[in-house]
Amino acid sequence: MSLEVRCFLGIDDCWEDPGVQLWHPTGGTLARVSLPQFSLESLSTADEEAQRYRQGFGFDYGNYDIGYIYRTSNPDDEMAWDRYIELLDARRALMQSWVHMYDPGPPDGFGTCALEDQLEEQLLAETNKRLEHDPDLSHAVSQKGPWRALWVDGVNLAADPEYSPDGVFSFPAQLHISDRVYASSH
Repeated sequence: MSLEVRCFLGIDDCWEDPGVQLWHPTGGTLARVSLPQFSLESLSTADEEAQRYRQGFGFDYGNYDIGYIYRTSNPDDEMAWDRYIELLDARRALMQSWVHMYDPGPPDGFGTCALEDQLEEQLLAETNKRLEHDPDLSHAVSQKGPWRALWVDGVNLAADPEYSPDGVFSFPAQLHISDRVYASSH
């Protein structure tokens, strides 16, 4: 038997350790995967297509640059603070574009998108470890079990966002689970 479980997917855009978090309303965090640093150094060594992609967002700063700007910005200086906020917004848009393989459909409540393939694999691997080793979490996700996560998709960017228990801005997503054991690809 397989089920769809409503979860939430959030992008934690803190400059120290950006990541993607998959969480369940009653079970808590199912998985957290670190995101690439999107740094100037990696941008300069990236292939030409990756450089064009990032520069298309007008994004020329890395995480450590953002940390420096934050530490040296004066919140009372409106122009400097506005520049910092614009920088964070551009960085978040870049992260969101990387996480989601394609943009959702029209904002009619049904526009969903899939995740970048490698990211989805990492989220599923961590979720399955947690479900296997934490019976309480497995029970919170579904009253029956044991379960194995098969895929995550249907991130609804048109829906009203919610905050995770630790404050990560998140959107509804579908986690597909099964009580059958499938061969691992690893």
